[in-house]
Amino acid sequence: MLYSAILAFIIIMLYKYKTGVTLKDMPAPNLTPSYSFNDKMRFARKKKADIIAVGSSMSLDNLSSDIIINNFKTDSYLNLSSWGLTPKDIFSVIKIYSSIHKPTTVIIASNFLDFQSTDKEFNHKQLADYLKGSTSRFEDFFVNFSVNYYFTYFVYHKVTTSGNNFYESLIYDKYGGITFDPSKFKIDKEIWNKIDTSNLRDASYYYLDSISSFCSRNRVKLLFFQTPIREGIYKNLNKDWLLKHIDRVKAIILKDRHTFIDANDRFWPDSLYIDPVHFNVNGARQFTKYCFDKINK
Repeated sequence: MLYSAILAFIIIMLYKYKTGVTLKDMPAPNLTPSYSFNDKMRFARKKKADIIAVGSSMSLDNLSSDIIINNFKTDSYLNLSSWGLTPKDIFSVIKIYSSIHKPTTVIIASNFLDFQSTDKEFNHKQLADYLKGSTSRFEDFFVNFSVNYYFTYFVYHKVTTSGNNFYESLIYDKYGGITFDPSKFKIDKEIWNKIDTSNLRDASYYYLDSISSFCSRNRVKLLFFQTPIREGIYKNLNKDWLLKHIDRVKAIILKDRHTFIDANDRFWPDSLYIDPVHFNVNGARQFTKYCFDKINK
């Protein structure tokens, strides 16, 4: 097994040079099937923060780091979000991070999409050891080792860090958030008009309840921000299912006396978006400021 892994390592290195990628293009360790999650865990490795944002791309793209640190008057903030995290995944990340550090505040920006996605599967102890920095980079390379993984993501990682004007960008700010410049972003017209209103998973609400209870037991403040749908779609949407979802989430969060903000109580112009639910940098700033203004009032 060891010889096979070493041989695979040599082959991957040769491939690396043939394709022109460099060591900085080394993909994140194969912690889970989600490359976005793996890459974010690499970013968060050995980082400690009192305030953490945990969620899907709703928290990754829609929260403005600048507004958050200005509101809390502290630099101790870390965005641990990645694509497609469900409430079950979010609960796992919060528990794992809390076992290493002791955050005082958790921020979740979320909408109905998070309650439709499929849960990720990952090894809690393995992830905790990785975030602590207990393993070497050489050891990390062989975590769940897969030749196909490295062949695929050597090039993919280079693509995701080549700019921030497309959906799959993984260029983070200092705190782990991602912002999109509206003047340069390449909007896909099919994605721009696509919204899925299929059935929501009951299990996701149960895990959200677990998150709320966990934060309450551990004296962690939970701020839940319900992200809005762009005006061009929201105005023509049958909102019954959305209102039921929002009411159910609100009841869970308020049960434990946490903070719930629903940003769907006003219209959000299309100019602030890159698709039906993700903001550009201007939208993220306005949305985050709107939520904190409501809290502060």
